[in-house]
Amino acid sequence: MNIRMKTTLLWLFVINLGIAFGAGLYEARVVIPPWADIPPQSWPNTGLMFWVYVTTGPLTVLTLANLILAWKDRSTRRKW
Repeated sequence: MNIRMKTTLLWLFVINLGIAFGAGLYEARVVIPPWADIPPQSWPNTGLMFWVYVTTGPLTVLTLANLILAWKDRSTRRKW
């Protein structure tokens, strides 16, 4: 696989991880605090509404793809 594809996959991983991190901060600071006064049974299931489809699936695929490419890389970058 050429260097352009490796670089693209790595950037997609970094961007997706940033989105997941930012969404987690947003949910923890903005979305969840108003739920403090209501019982947990009435909370919406944000795990199925957002996390599974937007971050978890793509992030898992990108992580595995980058892990495989890094493992196969024989250049000096592999030490990092």
